[in-house]
Amino acid sequence: MPLLRVADVTLDFQFPHTQPPESDADILKRRLDNQFPKFLTDAPTPPLQTHFLTCLDDIPPDTPMTDIVYEDPHLTASVHGEETHLRFSIPAVYAQQLQIALDERAYGDVYISSDWSEVRMLEYTRRHSIYTRRYRFRQAFEGFLPLHGSFVFHAAAVLWNGRGLLFTGPSGAGKTTHSGLWVSHAGASILNGDSPILSKRDGRLIIRGSPWCGTSRQSLNADAPLDAIVVLRQGDHNKMRLLPPFEASLQVLAGLRRPEWSKPHLNLALRFLDEILASTPVYELVCLPEPGAVDEAIRVAF
Repeated sequence: MPLLRVADVTLDFQFPHTQPPESDADILKRRLDNQFPKFLTDAPTPPLQTHFLTCLDDIPPDTPMTDIVYEDPHLTASVHGEETHLRFSIPAVYAQQLQIALDERAYGDVYISSDWSEVRMLEYTRRHSIYTRRYRFRQAFEGFLPLHGSFVFHAAAVLWNGRGLLFTGPSGAGKTTHSGLWVSHAGASILNGDSPILSKRDGRLIIRGSPWCGTSRQSLNADAPLDAIVVLRQGDHNKMRLLPPFEASLQVLAGLRRPEWSKPHLNLALRFLDEILASTPVYELVCLPEPGAVDEAIRVAF
């Protein structure tokens, strides 16, 4: 079964009902996404750095949710002894796009071991399997990664002149548009359009690629030193400023992805936040969707 290496973690995908002679790349394209084959590897990392992801296509009976520790419109989390049980529902907009009736059990269950190293995913509606597997495996990976010193960060990651830049902000802030301007106007390349990974190597923070890249569909299996984080705001002019520590901490913490219900993960995120702020400038860029916004960022930061 496919082995992927993402940020020095081996993802061991198990698809029990996949029949040979499909290649690993074909399996990943068909069962997950065409970004995943970029991260295929033949050499697993040590056991503590292996994340086992098992997809079971058998449709099980309904499982009641008890001992709930977190709930939002699309996710319910409960803890049963040593195991965490997640139930993901499919937002109505995606259900309509995928032609799934809302009463067709348009959700799936995920069971996660106490150390987040083993994940079992149960399918209910096969027609939405690619969307749900990609999304739910990312959720599980976001819980596993902080236990080994890294975090998925919600941003567009750009490589420019040997520098790694993160453009973050709320939905609709223009991350995709702005990162595209860096490509067309400044000769940059996009490392990841939505969910890069932050890690440390030799005492320095680095940005790393991941197979999850949102609607941008842009992802590279590469890395670069982290030089700056830029919070984007739409405006009627182009102006960038260095954020003071308190404002910067709020913006960066919001971008560090982790299980919202887990206090240990919050503590890890706060420690990682301190490391980011100690070494990385955080800016706010109020901007228009034009090349002048890139010029302003280069003028102020570089």
